[in-house]
Amino acid sequence: MVTANLRARGFYDRLGFTELPVPDPGPLTYLGKIL
Repeated sequence: MVTANLRARGFYDRLGFTELPVPDPGPLTYLGKIL
């Protein structure tokens, strides 16, 4: 997701997603969820 989109980040945080470490992600934040 776009890092600047704080509302989307809050939504994904509530669903249990966490940030994935990605080298040089640019303007994006990579999120993942353990199933």
